[in-house]
Amino acid sequence: MIVEISKKQLEKALSTVSPFLDKKNSDSAVSNYLLQAVGDDLIIKATDVTSGLSVKVSEDVIIEREGETTADGKKFLSIVKGLKNDKTITLEIQDEDLLVKQGRSRFKIKTMDSDDFIKFPLKDGKSSITFNSEILHSAFKRILPAVDPNNPKYELNGGLIDIQGGQVNFVATDTKRLAVVQEKIEIAGIDELQLILPKHSLTEITKLFFGDITLFYDEEFIIIKSDDTFFFSKLIGGTYPNYKKILPTEINYEFKLPKDEVVDAIKLVSNVNSEVKFTITNKTFKMETLVDGTLNAEAETEFEFNSSLSEGDEVKIGLNSRYLQDFISLIDDSSFKLSINQPERPFLVESENFKTVIMPISIG
Repeated sequence: MIVEISKKQLEKALSTVSPFLDKKNSDSAVSNYLLQAVGDDLIIKATDVTSGLSVKVSEDVIIEREGETTADGKKFLSIVKGLKNDKTITLEIQDEDLLVKQGRSRFKIKTMDSDDFIKFPLKDGKSSITFNSEILHSAFKRILPAVDPNNPKYELNGGLIDIQGGQVNFVATDTKRLAVVQEKIEIAGIDELQLILPKHSLTEITKLFFGDITLFYDEEFIIIKSDDTFFFSKLIGGTYPNYKKILPTEINYEFKLPKDEVVDAIKLVSNVNSEVKFTITNKTFKMETLVDGTLNAEAETEFEFNSSLSEGDEVKIGLNSRYLQDFISLIDDSSFKLSINQPERPFLVESENFKTVIMPISIG
């Protein structure tokens, strides 16, 4: 294999696929890039076994001799980043080494047998669903904070795509909160389907694909392919819990809260403690720290707020302010709805098609 390629194109491709390298097993082929010089293109792959990415480079590349090899992920990218931007890089296989040359600079990287590199799954024979990228990106971004990749319940380690008739729900929970984005989408030929995607895959899809995104799937994998990019991910097995049981069905109190004022209150009070209590009366919204005897500081703040409560009545809720802050940071409206059944039961915050159920903290 002999390849001439611009430094810009090579660094861009390596950086794009690097999140898929297995950085824990440095002696394994999956800690390496796979380089394939085929026809007029250089194809670069990386995988950590559970997911993988392939990028095809066709611009500013000349294939002088076809072939394939591997290259240590960490060292190869570091070398390329250090080379000059305005000069071509030559890649050449010599014996069992990959030579990286630019001008008077020359590097030798040990390689592994490319036959040991994990084979990517094929999309042939798989079913498919197509989403608008703006819908998919927005939904994934909103549920990602609620995904707990270390939850002992393996099915909760990812985000759920739940298709039911003409509606698609995107769901995630870390058991302390439940995030749900609801979209009315008609998907021909599918009445019911659930796919659980790992958190890493949700994150990378939002970076890699735009326009209409087609997901090819079976019981084990999803695959997304564009002209120059091929992505795969193993699905998380198991049955996702019935999240609809968590959504409150009875509401005793409902408030429309101003986003900016609540954000300011959270920022002030959470400097002392993230566990807070808010109190709503007919005229004010007050937020203060929960005091447990171990803190050497307290904080409180309030703003004017006209609610439907009668004079003398109040509603109090304890919570981890981070969960509310995560929700607010992901909405576009200037206000959001707060729905409460009883102070000791999960409460609901929502804006447009985005809902988050938050478990309260006991305030005695």
